[in-house]
Amino acid sequence: MELHGGFLAFTRETFQLPKHWRDWLGEIRSEEIEEFGLYLVAKQSSRTPTILDGENKELRTRLGRLYAGLQLDRRLHLPRAPFLASGGWNTHEGVDVREYSSLDTTGAGIVNDLTPVSPQSLTNAAAIASRLGQSLATAQPRTGA
Repeated sequence: MELHGGFLAFTRETFQLPKHWRDWLGEIRSEEIEEFGLYLVAKQSSRTPTILDGENKELRTRLGRLYAGLQLDRRLHLPRAPFLASGGWNTHEGVDVREYSSLDTTGAGIVNDLTPVSPQSLTNAAAIASRLGQSLATAQPRTGA
């Protein structure tokens, strides 16, 4: 599903972990990743898709805002820590993962929404992410007192 702001969302049925990712991550971690039901992607054109640089940092930041937007839209509970993979894509080699890390998971609350994430929640999350980005871009730094 394509979302506003250069985001994509894939379900377990529409996402397939490429073989070279499986080789790089190992069998156990690959199986854990494949158990997730939702995969969020931030994308943009790049002049240097094979180099981790400021573009990757910006994409990670934008994806963090999308994740925060999803948490604000609904009481999201995850049974295990989500992950962030960063890299590039080019027409010759496809997707190339250069960096992998686990993210903080939300703790269980008194009330948790265990239903699958809906397309409307994803749309809301993308809108929240956009507004967060705009707010942070226009925020004036505070000067010392």
